[in-house]
Amino acid sequence: MYLSEEKSNAELSSFIESYWCFDGKGSDNLVFFPDGTFNIIFALDKFVLCNDKTSHAPGAYMVPINTMPISLLSEKKICGIRFKAFALHNVFQRNLAQLGLVNNMETLYSDDHSLLEFREMFKRKEDPEEIMSLLELVAFELLNKNFLVDQNLRAKVNYILDSRGQIKVSDMAKEFGLSRQALHKHFRQNLLITPKELSSIWKLNHFFTLSHEDHSSLTERALDVGYYDQAHFIRSFKEKYGVSPSCFMRTNTPIFDFAKANMNRRFNNYYDPEL
Repeated sequence: MYLSEEKSNAELSSFIESYWCFDGKGSDNLVFFPDGTFNIIFALDKFVLCNDKTSHAPGAYMVPINTMPISLLSEKKICGIRFKAFALHNVFQRNLAQLGLVNNMETLYSDDHSLLEFREMFKRKEDPEEIMSLLELVAFELLNKNFLVDQNLRAKVNYILDSRGQIKVSDMAKEFGLSRQALHKHFRQNLLITPKELSSIWKLNHFFTLSHEDHSSLTERALDVGYYDQAHFIRSFKEKYGVSPSCFMRTNTPIFDFAKANMNRRFNNYYDPEL
């Protein structure tokens, strides 16, 4: 399995965390763990969405902010751009309908937006540095010179991130001078998920970053990150990952270790814009 990542340069880092490339050689799955980001991917060959066993043609796809792991399997490379949550309307300059687990970019744009051309260019690239440079060109094309950050939405998203997901929606609504209903609507319109869902994602991410740091039990670490009790934690975990925490930890994979490292960087402001 080959997996690499390169941090976005300062010019685009307000919107983009990183560019990445994955090659599971047809045997290892690419898994998008819930982490509060969305991805634009380029699949160089057909791939299978393992969640529902559907096959998809080569091309550009969007993987939205997800609340459950999304698993893909392909014989060839899949490359992508990982965007911050609040960049959704910078990439898609219109309201999006309810999305699936993976979404063909050609159906989300009114024109091809050079996506087909880029897909052909990816086929001719083997060198990792060349692939990363091409992903940056794609990022500029996707943002389409829309480099104005929605600072209001960004502040709300970062409020949850900085709190490691340990928030009460009522307290957050009060902090931003909104009703709970207005806050919920604002998130649904702009991120396609709710504040509660995003806080749940980052609370569980925080748990992952604490795993194996010491000899404390899973329950102790769950309490440390804000779960009420062991039952609350296990129930929340199973809802997203389909198995118990202990089962998941026993079947840990390199792709999860990679994702966990990204979670830790996110909480430590590694992906924030350079000053």
